[in-house]
Amino acid sequence: PKPEFCLEAHDGPIQCILKSPFFPKIFLTIGGWTFAIWKEGVTLGPLFQSYCHECKLTSCWWSPSRPGVFFIGRADGHVDVWDFLDKTHEPFLTQNVTSSAVVKVYPYQISSKQQLVAVGDEVGTLHIMEVPWNLRHPSTNEVASVENYLEREVSRLTYVEGRQKLRSQE
Repeated sequence: PKPEFCLEAHDGPIQCILKSPFFPKIFLTIGGWTFAIWKEGVTLGPLFQSYCHECKLTSCWWSPSRPGVFFIGRADGHVDVWDFLDKTHEPFLTQNVTSSAVVKVYPYQISSKQQLVAVGDEVGTLHIMEVPWNLRHPSTNEVASVENYLEREVSRLTYVEGRQKLRSQE
């Protein structure tokens, strides 16, 4: 089938597309130096688009335990951890893992008391780190809070499109 719509949201080829484990219509994409969060059926644009990072983004993965947290691997060997309940303008945590490019980030829930994140780099080294308590334990009503945030972003996109149409008619 032909594409329904096409948007230029990234400044390089798409490296990763991941569906949220908590919201079946939400997707995370990375490409070039930016990442974006999309909602299936919303063709106005991404719900959230990051600023242009200092280096290329190479990998991404959603947290298995928190709906507002995801991990972004970078070409400079760093891993950014984003927590949308804390802040949306910058990563909650940036960790230098390796001196070569990160090619894969994969968090894994061992038990309710332990979560690890595996980071693979381009020279074939596997780095395993423990995820801090506050990034693995969801807050009260976190699913509802993140869902409300995403719905507000859909409303914002609709409002912006309506304003653009109104201004073009003026």
